[in-house]
Order: sequence, then structure tokens, then C-alpha cells
Amino acid sequence: MKFCSQCGSNAIVWQVPDGDNRPRHVCGQCNEIYYQNPKIVVGSIPEWEDRILLCRRAIDPRHGYWTLPAGFMENGETTPEAAERETLEEANARVEILHLYTVLNIPHTNQVYMMFRSRLLDLDFSPGSESLEVELFREDQIPWGDLAFPTIEQTLRLFFDDRRRADYGVHIGDNILTIDHQLRCAGGAQRGVQHGTFLGRVDASTREHGIASSLNLGNSRDLLERRQHPVIDEVFRVVDA
Repeated sequence: MKFCSQCGSNAIVWQVPDGDNRPRHVCGQCNEIYYQNPKIVVGSIPEWEDRILLCRRAIDPRHGYWTLPAGFMENGETTPEAAERETLEEANARVEILHLYTVLNIPHTNQVYMMFRSRLLDLDFSPGSESLEVELFREDQIPWGDLAFPTIEQTLRLFFDDRRRADYGVHIGDNILTIDHQLRCAGGAQRGVQHGTFLGRVDASTREHGIASSLNLGNSRDLLERRQHPVIDEVFRVVDA
């Protein structure tokens, strides 16, 4: 930040204002304080029978990768309205918003994702200006290796897991981060694993405690006894490889 929008001064300093407890941009001329707050990203999980509507991004970041319709919330709208609008903008799809499904906090990018379950009202959808194509996918057709963001993969995995149990709740996560760990899989391909609230490399000394803490499953012994969850299984499978 270079100039004050109130007085035009370039005397912007980074300091803790009086009565505050963290540094802010402050104008040294008129004492205006500029607060920077997290951005809300809102989207939907559009359902049609046993399929989910995904969009292939036509913009950066992650151009060409698949995602659920989502974007930044606008002023003057509610979160369900934002989810409905983003779905219409990105997929020209009309949906009925059902309920809040995931709230995923991402402190390192100063974002909060709020994803809603929704029901497609018809099959009259097409790519919006920010999408290359839109398509309905069954679970076994999801392009898992070509999803745009960890938050999208996490939301989809939770959704399909809940659908198998016929029990949809609201999932709140402290953070969704990429475990930056390149691992060799069958055929020599390399990929990373995305999961949970744990940031960093997964290794033998940290995997049990770190992942157990991030999932709120208790201690590492509890986690080892509850490896039936598909996401947990995936984390252990690649780490053990």
C-alpha cells in the first residue's frame, strides 16, 4: 500500500495502532487505519442424480483444471445467493441451494471457503466465461489428478463419503493444505497428497501425530484403529509406499 485513500498522503507505515494488538497499514498524516480481512470464497456442489457438475477453468490460477463452481462473495448478497450466482456465472446452471456443507479455513491465503450442497434444476448448462467446459461426473469418473485446488478435492471426498453413509453433515476444517510430498506411484508417475490441517512433509516421525491432530481423531493409536476413512487411507497408502 503506497497512498492513503482518505488524504492522498504517501506516509503509510506498518505499525500496531493504539488499542490494537497486531500491525496494520496506518496513514502517518491523517491516522486512517486500513484493516485487511480474510476473503470469503463461496461455491456449490451441483448434484444431478448420482453425478456432480464440475467446471474446467478458463482462467488462472490453475487454468485447465477442474473445479466446483465457486468464487469471491460480493457485497450485498448472502452466502447462499453467492453460491447460486457463482454456479450460474461459471456453468450457466440453475440450482436450488440445499444447505451449507463445508467451511474450510485457509489462513496462509487469507481465505475461507464455504461450499453448499445444491440440486440442479435442469440439464440446461454450458460453460460460462470463466470455464472451458462443464460436465457431470460420477464418483468413479472424477478427474482426481486434475482438480484445481485442495479445498475442492477435500469437499468432494467428504461428499462422496457422506453419500455412501446417507448422512450429510456440515464439515468445518481448520485448514486445507497440500502435503508437499512427491511420491512415486504405479507406472512411475509422481503426485502429491492433499489433506487435512497438517502442513508440511509427511514422514515417519510426524505422520501419526500430525494427521491425528489435524483430523481431531484423538491420538495416533485412535487414528491407526480408524483407517477405514477413504482420505485417511489415501494418506497412509502413499506415505507407506
